[in-house]
Amino acid sequence: MANILCVDTDKRFGKYVCAHLTDAGHRCILDNQGKRTLETIEKHDIELVIAEVMLPDMCGFEICRRVRAHEDWFTLPVVLMSTMDGEDEVHHALSQGADDYLIKPFQSNTLVSCVAKQLQEANRGTKPDPITGLTSGKRIRAIIQRTITQKLSFSTAYIEMDHIAMFGQVAGDAPRDKALRHLSRILERYGEDLDTSDFYAAHLGLGHFACVMPPEYVVPYCKRIILSWEKHLPEFYESVGLKMPKAANAQINMGRSLPLLDLTVCVTENKPAEVSCVQEHIDVLNHLRNKAAGQGASGLYLDNRKTRQQSRAPRNPST
Repeated sequence: MANILCVDTDKRFGKYVCAHLTDAGHRCILDNQGKRTLETIEKHDIELVIAEVMLPDMCGFEICRRVRAHEDWFTLPVVLMSTMDGEDEVHHALSQGADDYLIKPFQSNTLVSCVAKQLQEANRGTKPDPITGLTSGKRIRAIIQRTITQKLSFSTAYIEMDHIAMFGQVAGDAPRDKALRHLSRILERYGEDLDTSDFYAAHLGLGHFACVMPPEYVVPYCKRIILSWEKHLPEFYESVGLKMPKAANAQINMGRSLPLLDLTVCVTENKPAEVSCVQEHIDVLNHLRNKAAGQGASGLYLDNRKTRQQSRAPRNPST
């Protein structure tokens, strides 16, 4: 099954955790020092960490931060446990990148179910999206959390293919998936043109995508993908045997409206120590998306408080 590290100074409770995880088919290592966590992960090929929050040498929050900042192990599931049951403690644990928080004492079935769920989600997160081939939403969240924990500047572009659900209802699954793959290729192609290795593109589900990159590239990148999408859209509609509508809901097909697949792109920049967790960063993007929805128009929406207007040009730009 899985190699699991349990870190707890309460030897009795640590043995309780390990015994039930062993009964569930896992191999469990018990340690009482948080500062050895990274060393133990490497030495024993650990696949999940479950750690007490209140450790004398290094608290569980710091263990979580160090795992999330690590270049190789930042996606490793981390479950924190504690007798502290306040909402603030739970929120703080999750904001530091913990995948779950268990309140002591907990039942063995709660423990085993939690571990099984986190291992399953971690395994799913390592696999490319089956439709687009892009990285998963879980992994892009881990990449954002790693960058936040490392206190680095970065920008995120949230790209939404408008009306894709309606398009799929009218045109069918195959044309819908072809549209998603077409946009994915555009995202990847222009990402490859950037003079950076810190570009990541993910498919979050249906018509939702996210791209993470250094701030100086994000505005020209987004402008180029919008222009490329608009340029190739007539060719796409023709390739799936449909007539491209001039505006959303402009063409009637089988008694239902065939929509125009516009793009709405929302961009925000994160400076070092500006936010402490992924959700805070995503909340900004959600605010921009709601603003775009309220205006009823597709296009590029910038967080003008932070997003750099003067940005670097791509390397060897594609056409």
